[in-house]
Amino acid sequence: MRRLTAILCLTLAVLILVTGCLGLSQRERMRALAEKGDAHAQTKLGEMYAKRTGQRGSARNYQTALKWFKLAAKQGDAHAQFNLGWIFDMALGVPENDQTAVKWYRLSAEQGHDDGQYYLAWMYENGTGVSRNYQTAVKWYRLSAQQGNSNAQYMLKKLEISIAEQKSRPTVTAQYQELPCQSKTESNAYIYYMIAF
Repeated sequence: MRRLTAILCLTLAVLILVTGCLGLSQRERMRALAEKGDAHAQTKLGEMYAKRTGQRGSARNYQTALKWFKLAAKQGDAHAQFNLGWIFDMALGVPENDQTAVKWYRLSAEQGHDDGQYYLAWMYENGTGVSRNYQTAVKWYRLSAQQGNSNAQYMLKKLEISIAEQKSRPTVTAQYQELPCQSKTESNAYIYYMIAF
């Protein structure tokens, strides 16, 4: 009987340890794994600090989130790299730095992270942190859209329509060369008339 009781107690103790029922919060369990170098746990712990999850009454702490994201990103975790891009893009606890955001979005995007691809495309479309380049934006929107990212699907369609419309419009230089005017002054007046009306 003692032996059976001992086995049941030991089994219960192991079950408690395995399921994490010792009163450790999700954040504490994640921290234990993260401190051992687990990149996935480091990313999740960073998200807990950034989003106020895992512990009741906890506050957002972007500096601590940044620390964990950097550790995971150095190990090549694409989601951590995306999160770093987001932190610098949105200036969450750090000064806004669009070039640094692009760097992290690119690293994430090159690993196939659909949100990294989407935000990198947006940066190229708008010339934020990089030179505006619609073709590069289309490339990254397309890659993200192919993974089912609905925002990328919408923006890809919108940008492709905009590019097609832009190509179908004659340029001001072409209009200027074809104007039925005798002098540059008359041409400028005609261009103004065409733009104003």
